[in-house]
Amino acid sequence: MKKLILTIFVVIASVTITKSQNPYWRAGGNTNVGPDPVSLANNFLGTAAGNNIPVAFGTNGTQRIFINDNTGPFGGFVGIGNGFSSPRSLLHIHDGGLSYLQVTNIASGNGALNGVRFGLFGPTANAVIAQQNAANLYFSTAGPSANIGNVRMSIVGLAGPNQGFVGIGTSYTAPNNLLDINGGDIDVNTAQRSYMIADQQVLWHKGGNSNLFVGVGAPCRKRCIPI
Repeated sequence: MKKLILTIFVVIASVTITKSQNPYWRAGGNTNVGPDPVSLANNFLGTAAGNNIPVAFGTNGTQRIFINDNTGPFGGFVGIGNGFSSPRSLLHIHDGGLSYLQVTNIASGNGALNGVRFGLFGPTANAVIAQQNAANLYFSTAGPSANIGNVRMSIVGLAGPNQGFVGIGTSYTAPNNLLDINGGDIDVNTAQRSYMIADQQVLWHKGGNSNLFVGVGAPCRKRCIPI
């Protein structure tokens, strides 16, 4: 009887010690974790201090995420891509073909053709910012709105006759022409340039507001109207 009780005690003690001191993270989930802001001893996944080596994550034998070691100007940078292990920015996405960062929400849906994509249109190096839903695309800077700030340029994506129209101006999101500029001026700040319609010069300046010409083919001698 004493031997049985001793055996049970040893088993319980072993389980207790293993649970409280287990240094491994299990694939099925971990329960012995919690807030530890001083040392992160109970909720830290990675290499320990003094073990300056990179960390890689993968699936099916292929590396998908790579974290640099703490050496040089790229220390701690994260790379995402199949077999990619040379990140050169804090977050660097690289792949052999299409390299996109896709952002979706409940309204957009989560399919391949939903949300907004930022990336490179492979096999070329052309950069793309694509609104893939029938919704507007806004470019904004900081402002009173917590969601989108101050809209500076908008591209209409909603279906209809104005789809593709571009509006420039603070909070101007409903352009009625192919290009609308609201509440501002256009400054052609060059020594000599012209405004053209269908490849024909209709407004030309020669470096100052006293040398302006208006007319098809400006500058010219016969049909131009000096201002």
